[in-house]
Amino acid sequence: MYGYFDFKKAYLRNNERAVFTCYYCRLCYCLWNKGGQKARYLTTYDATLYNLILTLAGVDTRPPYLSCERVKTNNKKRFRDDIMGNLIADLAIIGFAVKVKDDETDGEGKRAFVANLFFKKLIKRTSEKYRDLYDKSYASIMALDELQRNHAPIEDALRLYGQTMEDSFHYFFDLEERYLRAINMLARWSFLIDMIDDYNDDVKNHAVNSLFREDSPTVDVLFKKHYCELVPIVRNVMEELKRAVRDIACEETEWIILNKIIGHSLATLIPDILDGKDVRYHYFRDMISSWKKRQDNRKTRKKYEKDTVYHQSNQRL
Repeated sequence: MYGYFDFKKAYLRNNERAVFTCYYCRLCYCLWNKGGQKARYLTTYDATLYNLILTLAGVDTRPPYLSCERVKTNNKKRFRDDIMGNLIADLAIIGFAVKVKDDETDGEGKRAFVANLFFKKLIKRTSEKYRDLYDKSYASIMALDELQRNHAPIEDALRLYGQTMEDSFHYFFDLEERYLRAINMLARWSFLIDMIDDYNDDVKNHAVNSLFREDSPTVDVLFKKHYCELVPIVRNVMEELKRAVRDIACEETEWIILNKIIGHSLATLIPDILDGKDVRYHYFRDMISSWKKRQDNRKTRKKYEKDTVYHQSNQRL
């Protein structure tokens, strides 16, 4: 559900932000059409970046720009018959469904239970609609888990995950090799960051992780002790992704947006993780956090306003 690409910090211009929002909001509304309000929580920026690549490949066109509606239903009617938007939404749901099934297999029962509590019908409906793709994706994730349990080289795990994402898009679209490669490399970077970001939790929960080392209980210790081993791997993934993005370069706004967001991700994510920052970005999670913060500030203000001395001192100021 959480993505590792944050367009708000990627130095996009106003027109570029508007174009990116076109794609992101379309995915949000299409998910809303498929599973109701709760399904909008499955919207991620990662899926939007893949959609940008599809537009650059010529299989999609830029959707209309509509202002966000958190409760009303006028806008979602505009996307009810959006073929491409619905396909991207289905891919997002299938990816989530495979993750839930993987959690059940790996013993993450609580997480899988919560996911099924809210999305069971949506998952069942979509996985049955694309049964071949769902089964193939799940088999690939099982093979990926096996690689990680057997401590296979990190490159093997990255290669398998990238190929899985490439095959998922190739299932629907006949794309040129360079665009499939861009999808593949983008998936590898996301998976690498996911392993780094989840390292501390995976060690604590005894979950599979290709980066795991017996002498490294935390991710910062991992990079300190195995710096010479890890840096070439990270650098190779970064260089391959930059090369793949350059190979599809053009003058379209979509490519400028893609290049800026990926460039920001490459430059900031790993240093931020090692500094202990939360690099996962999710619009609805952050919206809820902001709302809670405003509520806490309001409660604090009311509490201190009852304090006569505090209130009078602030009045004088």
